[in-house]
Amino acid sequence: MGQKHHKKVQQEEIPAQFSEKQKKWIKGGIFIAIILGLFIVNNLDGEPDNGPYPPGYLEFSGSTLKLSDYQGKIIILDFWATWCAPCRKAIPELIELGNEYEDKGVQVIGITMDDTDQKSNVEKFIDEFEIDYPVVWGNESIIYKYGGIQTIPTSFIIDKNGKVISRYNEYVPKETYENDIKDILSGKFNNRELVNAPDFELPLVKENNFR
Repeated sequence: MGQKHHKKVQQEEIPAQFSEKQKKWIKGGIFIAIILGLFIVNNLDGEPDNGPYPPGYLEFSGSTLKLSDYQGKIIILDFWATWCAPCRKAIPELIELGNEYEDKGVQVIGITMDDTDQKSNVEKFIDEFEIDYPVVWGNESIIYKYGGIQTIPTSFIIDKNGKVISRYNEYVPKETYENDIKDILSGKFNNRELVNAPDFELPLVKENNFR
């Protein structure tokens, strides 16, 4: 008996002059309005929380670096870490290259593979080694884009058109980079089929360490 009475009330809530199809549309509209109202109420107290975040995540509020902003320059892209002995050997030579070939359009960019929760250690390392080129945080996406980074240092030489002309999966002496730079400047690779360097935008470790 109670069930029959409930059904009767539900039917009388919508005037009889509406067809069954119209009644369904009205009920659907009421349902959507309720959902929208709940959504608005739940967000009146401020911005919704972000997340969840992966382990070791560090939220960056500073500037980022885009590789495409450096098109027109010869890029030495260096994947490194503070705990890597060959990287420590290579970095002073990269600093020299950036200074000596600045007027030729050479730009060094470092991508650190250190965990983001080591931010203070990386900043201290940059200061200690007097790194004067931009250093950004690496992530799984950039590793994937560049074919997987199995060892460090791993470096790429990118010409002024954004093409990768060399990849080195180990420490290489300064003279090797110089030869690549000279080959690019001489036009050696102008008529060769080369792969585009994948673009990226990554957060800077320090905003004021580079020229």
